[in-house]
Amino acid sequence: AQGGELRLPSLRVRGNRVLADFPVEVPAPANPFTGVPAPRRVLSLDWGERRLLCATVLEQKADGSIREVAGPFSFDARSAQARMQHQRDLAKHLQTILDRLAGLYKIADDGASYPPDIARRVSALELERNHIWEARSGLQLQIGHLATKWAVDLALAYQCGFAGIED
Repeated sequence: AQGGELRLPSLRVRGNRVLADFPVEVPAPANPFTGVPAPRRVLSLDWGERRLLCATVLEQKADGSIREVAGPFSFDARSAQARMQHQRDLAKHLQTILDRLAGLYKIADDGASYPPDIARRVSALELERNHIWEARSGLQLQIGHLATKWAVDLALAYQCGFAGIED
């Protein structure tokens, strides 16, 4: 970035590879429309390896140095994500049963149908599978909303003018 200053890289090991992040610090000018200076406090967010959202509040001092104001904080979604994984496994198991029944009764897109007693069971399995996927989707949405609210509450509590997250 133009006008930026290269900072020390951070290294992360992923499998048999080493990834390097090379941060570049670029001074942020005041907002040209409002004249408001660039924010001094920043909420820094990062999804960890174990699905833990971590946050730290940083502040730039008058001399340009950066200090940690508060943190680290963590939003732990592991138990909810374990539940989502269980729901996914159960839905996949039900789909396997449905696929086996379709193969057993040679059901394909050619219009063939199950015998009536098996059709009722297949219908019940399909309803259960769909219900599980909907519940999982709802839980995923709730986790996203909770994590967002958590981050916004932290930013407001520490008067951060900016929040950034590493993908």
